[in-house]
Amino acid sequence: GLKIAVLDDDPYITKLYKNILGKSGATLSIFNDPMKFLETWEQSEKFDILISDIVMPQLKGTELIKIIGPGHKRPNFVIAATANIFIESIDEAELQSFDLLLTKPFTMDTLFDAIRSIYPERFTCQKNQHSFKEQVAPKTKEPLYDLAGLKEFTQDDDDFLHELLDEMIAQNVADLQAL
Repeated sequence: GLKIAVLDDDPYITKLYKNILGKSGATLSIFNDPMKFLETWEQSEKFDILISDIVMPQLKGTELIKIIGPGHKRPNFVIAATANIFIESIDEAELQSFDLLLTKPFTMDTLFDAIRSIYPERFTCQKNQHSFKEQVAPKTKEPLYDLAGLKEFTQDDDDFLHELLDEMIAQNVADLQAL
């Protein structure tokens, strides 16, 4: 199986990668701290793929790639993942050090297609074939919120969905108090 390292300072994002890629049969190494990744990278076997956030407080993904360099321990394929809003602030030359750029949010199928394009024989996880249960509201009332998108985002993991909603609520309360 593939050895995939995932690096993102947001624990919810790495949990999402774990939920999505955990079903693929790949061996995953998940990191929320670039320095922890570098410690492990120096002592581990070569990763087939590194998926790295670009904008992180401790060390930018572009700086991480410079540290890794072109040597024999560099992962075979490096995917940069960043939010659309940060693309403008990243130097084009720095982006060239990545093999592929994915802008968040992206779908599970986009990620699978990217990995499958690199390792078609070794990554056989199929596209998302299941449909998520739709919330059915009484015909007389429209729902205030539709959580179908979040349920898909969390891969139908109810615990993760609740954790994500709790964090979103807490952040909204903090934002409102700041106003």
